[in-house]
Amino acid sequence: MFARLLRTVAVTLVALFGIAVGLFIAGETFIDPGGWEAVVLTAAWAVPLVALSVMALVWPRPSSTVLPLVLAVVAGWVMVDSLAHVIDRNTWGPVGSISMFAVMVPCGLLGAHRAAEAGWLLLAGAAAQFVATVASMDRAGGQSLWSAFGGSTGVMVLPFLVLAALFLAVAAAERWTGHAHGGTPSESARV
Repeated sequence: MFARLLRTVAVTLVALFGIAVGLFIAGETFIDPGGWEAVVLTAAWAVPLVALSVMALVWPRPSSTVLPLVLAVVAGWVMVDSLAHVIDRNTWGPVGSISMFAVMVPCGLLGAHRAAEAGWLLLAGAAAQFVATVASMDRAGGQSLWSAFGGSTGVMVLPFLVLAALFLAVAAAERWTGHAHGGTPSESARV
């Protein structure tokens, strides 16, 4: 009962966070640069986010293979960009943070079926974003660690760390009670 309630809370928070931040990112994009460029830039992250989210909710088994691979590729790209300054953040905005957001929301939604996997994926994604931020601090011209987390990175790391902890707590509660996904162990094996 407790694990089911906690899972519902965690998945709801992921969905609400995804919607709120997604609308904010889209709104900022339509303000600057606006027009068709905004449509293309928004679609570049929103289409994968929606597709991976549907996959995580409807097909959790293949998602358990696909999402770690996608997260690894995006996290690797974000770290390379933070070290090599491939994409000019002043021109294009926080492309790395938005890319991580577009992958981490579906990772969190996987928690509707697989709490432990969702928790570990969110933890790995938040850690990758943290490392990328620290790595890019040299570029920022003496920026302090605290101020580095005041922008898009702080919005990415802290909430996803909290959500990771919630999903890992769900997994622990399910192990403790012997019930995965709120049902009997045989029911959860089919998911």
